[in-house]
Amino acid sequence: MLVLLLLQAMRVDSLPLGRNQPFYHVLVDDRDRSPPGSVTYVAQENIATVRGQTQVEHPLIDDYFKGFEDGQYVPTERMREQYPQRAQGTEG
Repeated sequence: MLVLLLLQAMRVDSLPLGRNQPFYHVLVDDRDRSPPGSVTYVAQENIATVRGQTQVEHPLIDDYFKGFEDGQYVPTERMREQYPQRAQGTEG
């Protein structure tokens, strides 16, 4: 029941791909939203890759990434083990 209420509140069924797509937890840059440390749940179709020299300011960054090189984050060893295809630069 709670899941259905969440789906309705997020208007998931009004998205072009609706529920038939992956959803991701996203660390929101503290400069973009208050309160600090916000995490949101986002449909894949609403995510765009942005590469650049600007790092995200978020208190949980160090839990997932060990550095920032050439415009992208370097995952921690734990994240590499959990997502080996992505760590190698391939989708999966």
